[in-house]
Amino acid sequence: DRRAPFAEPKAMQLKALGRTKPGEEEVDGNPRSRSAVMRVAERTEVAA
Repeated sequence: DRRAPFAEPKAMQLKALGRTKPGEEEVDGNPRSRSAVMRVAERTEVAA
């Protein structure tokens, strides 16, 4: 087979770290950003 071998992906899990909303300055310059929420997560390997 000439194709590259398929590597099994590692099992991953996400750990939630928090949420961030836009500041006053951002909302003043961009009113549509009021409803934005940035979610922060860390990717971790699942223990075998």
